[in-house]
Amino acid sequence: MVEVLAKTVPQVRVELLTPDFKAEEGALAQIVSCGAYKLAHNEETVRRLSPVLRPQSDYDRSLQTLRYYSRHFHGRVKSSLMVGLGETERELLETMADLRGAGVEDLTIGQYLQPTTQHHPVIAYKSPEWFEKMKNKALEMGFEAVASGALVRSSYHADSLGR
Repeated sequence: MVEVLAKTVPQVRVELLTPDFKAEEGALAQIVSCGAYKLAHNEETVRRLSPVLRPQSDYDRSLQTLRYYSRHFHGRVKSSLMVGLGETERELLETMADLRGAGVEDLTIGQYLQPTTQHHPVIAYKSPEWFEKMKNKALEMGFEAVASGALVRSSYHADSLGR
């Protein structure tokens, strides 16, 4: 679909948000060659909380997927994190370092908001100053583009983040 879109409207830039495809290289190779401008896969949370919040996924498999993208894709690679789920700042910084180590260039950090009472509760609401601090720390780590704020989501300003 991305290839067809790129041929039909050459000036369009597609950011493709993908699952981890269980880190299966054949599937990842197809994604890498699809013609997207940017590939994204969301880590979403820190290692400790990942099994509880993302039981269908795996923290290290997500890193493996992002690492594959960064090694084989000629465009930008992006990931996103939610905060306020009970993670510590240290855990968040370790996760950011893991993402940078996997070759992620663009990062979004947003406040988790509980969609229903059946979902994990919000443990903490972060201040605008805290989000700005995390943005600066991410930039210091070498991320090329960072969006960090309470209302930031993985697709936040997808058209302009990390141009």
